[in-house]
Amino acid sequence: MANLGLDSCLAATLIIENINHISGIKKNPNLSEEILQYKEMHYDEDLRDDCEGKNYYEEDDESDEEIQEDSPLVCFCDDDNLAQAVDKLSDISSILFFVGYEEKTIKEEIICLLHSNQRIFFTNGFGAALSVSTRIKKDLAKDYYLNLRLSAARIFCEEYQDVKLNNEYLIPEKIRTAAQDIIDHYLTSWAIAYNIFIDDNNRLNQFHYEFLKQLIFEEKSQFISHLFELEKEMEAETERQRKNVKYLGQGIYLLKAGSKRFFKTELLKEGFESGFPFFAIQYVKNKKTKIISMDFQSQFYFEDGEFEFCRSIELN
Repeated sequence: MANLGLDSCLAATLIIENINHISGIKKNPNLSEEILQYKEMHYDEDLRDDCEGKNYYEEDDESDEEIQEDSPLVCFCDDDNLAQAVDKLSDISSILFFVGYEEKTIKEEIICLLHSNQRIFFTNGFGAALSVSTRIKKDLAKDYYLNLRLSAARIFCEEYQDVKLNNEYLIPEKIRTAAQDIIDHYLTSWAIAYNIFIDDNNRLNQFHYEFLKQLIFEEKSQFISHLFELEKEMEAETERQRKNVKYLGQGIYLLKAGSKRFFKTELLKEGFESGFPFFAIQYVKNKKTKIISMDFQSQFYFEDGEFEFCRSIELN
């Protein structure tokens, strides 16, 4: 189980690539990075329809009963849906790894869902990859991929999330360049995915799974490549939509975007920086009207249905 984010994704990669070398886990020759399985924990009908009307997700033909017990099962899931996902996974897993979740969440909500014969391994919310690396019995200096994953995690935590890690580590220039490429690729593709699928947990989880596969197998993901193809089109649409924002009075701004593809969060951030007390975007997805809004405290809200002027004033 891995939380959303690059650090958690890198930590999950380290586990899969080094599972036979993790301290406390009995060596099992059947465990291999070649066996990578994934089940969507929050499947719904919307999952089959992406923004182009094409299906880039194929449901796994295997049932839960047919999954081999010695095959790593990978699931990306945010904090809010973790308990539901673990409840579905707990009956088929003897060892569970939780990366990127707070200790309080694991102890208060998750442990009660597990069986007495199950073992768990978990990391804190920050520094997940570093935490995993400390349990791997391999020489970091002699393992290029372990070094690369850990270097990317360190750079991302320290330089992008302003998280100061305890021990210092000198990253060779060649490794730093490759690690930075991983970070840049993640940040660019994640920005596109997040803004398209901002209210779709299925797709956000799938993005991280696809990125994980890219890291392990070094093969381009069709899902992520398609996102990059949309970047210029989305930026052009954002520019067009920016002109359609209407002021409704009493500090409320509204954009009716229809079913067009656009960077929702970018527009909301611009509105906030311009001094909009309340900014809402109404759009259509899968023939259903939805609203994403941001209030004067820069908090996001997601709702179904048409925008209601009076209700928004009352709430703010």
